Amino acid sequence: EEKADEIDLSKLIPKFLRRNSETENNPAGKRLLDEATLSKGAKIATENISEGAKAMFSGSKKGIAYFFKSLLNGLVYLVNILPRLYVSSIKRFIVLIGFIFIISLAYGVYVYFTAAPVYRASLVLDSSGINKNFFEGLVIDLGNLAQTGSYNSLAKKIDLTEYQASNILNLAYENDEFSIIIKEETDSTDAVLIYPFFTVVADLKDNSVLPVLSEKLVAYLSGNPFIHENKKVKKAVLEATLTKYKAQISSLDSMKKAIVDRISKKNENDSYWVKESNAAGGGLILSQEQPMEIQPMIPFTTTMAIENKELKAQEQLLRLENNFKVINNFSAINKPIFPRIRHIIFYSLKGLILGSIISFFLALIFPKKTKKSI
Repeated sequence: EEKADEIDLSKLIPKFLRRNSETENNPAGKRLLDEATLSKGAKIATENISEGAKAMFSGSKKGIAYFFKSLLNGLVYLVNILPRLYVSSIKRFIVLIGFIFIISLAYGVYVYFTAAPVYRASLVLDSSGINKNFFEGLVIDLGNLAQTGSYNSLAKKIDLTEYQASNILNLAYENDEFSIIIKEETDSTDAVLIYPFFTVVADLKDNSVLPVLSEKLVAYLSGNPFIHENKKVKKAVLEATLTKYKAQISSLDSMKKAIVDRISKKNENDSYWVKESNAAGGGLILSQEQPMEIQPMIPFTTTMAIENKELKAQEQLLRLENNFKVINNFSAINKPIFPRIRHIIFYSLKGLILGSIISFFLALIFPKKTKKSI
């Protein structure tokens, strides 16, 4: 039974694809593989795979073994047949492929000389601490209006004339990941400070629209009511955070003073009662009423960590209070992105690929029978 289930890979190769020494050395006795035979082989391959799939669902061991055997048999058919059939179809329908190529080349030349030029420019903005995802939605909405030709709605949204809006083909959002990694002295992790920069890419028919588009677009994005409300909330949170940091630093400063006085043998009658503890590393005990062991350097390192956080919060507050800023304005590039010479080559290649695919399917549907030499 085990021998019966074994697969002889050599037997899976179709007979009409096998070659022996006699036919190889005798051209007169070589069998020609015509398109009809190749087409028939492709049909047999798909039938084998289909029958194997049906046997797979039977659930029996023999059915599963037959599935894999049929699948392998079908794949061998396809691997040997399809490349030959593809080459044969190209040779047979070379005139058709050449005709489609010439049409595609002519169309590419026509587009190059007649299509309206498309110009592209980029505007880099600083969102002043506001989440950049909010602006992404606004820009995408404007881009959809431009792509659908809703120039009247687009003009009203960003305060343009309808003629100016009609020159805008698209507005797209791009996220600029500009970040700085800050090494933390007291923490094993690194803090990543990400600057809120993003880019608006504009595709236009006329570069002369760029100056007014820049002005109106910045005013539209920065003047959204949500931004002002968000700034108020973030400002209140940052100010409260800074107040908390200052209180913590003030408390730690008193503790540091007591430690320094104890080490320098000064002010022994200070309100802080300090003496050396028996802890490893030379700890100190603060407060006579509520003894608490502490390492001498902890207040100093903790103060440094809080001061770093305070600086970051102050930076965020300053950036938040600044107006919506333009980092890099639109630049009028005279050379359009469309059409170019490469588009002629692109259309020509598409014609070659399309022609070869059509020829392949024509060879499958209408196989050409050739005479076989004996």
